[in-house]
Amino acid sequence: MRKNGAQDRGTDARLNDLVERLDRSLERLDRDVRELRTEMRELRSELRSELSSIRRDGMVATAALVAAIIGTGILT
Repeated sequence: MRKNGAQDRGTDARLNDLVERLDRSLERLDRDVRELRTEMRELRSELRSELSSIRRDGMVATAALVAAIIGTGILT
């Protein structure tokens, strides 16, 4: 059954409104994803720095322990 012209225009207007809302939602989602990616990159960089620092500290502690053991003559 065919709708009249006013009903078609009303349906078109509702569909247009829905498309506009969907477009705005997708734009917001895209923006949020970009922000999250940027934040994740920053956090990954910070984590790498922290891990490097922990490795350096561990190497220094190991070297100090080895030097102390050698200095005391425990191994001889």
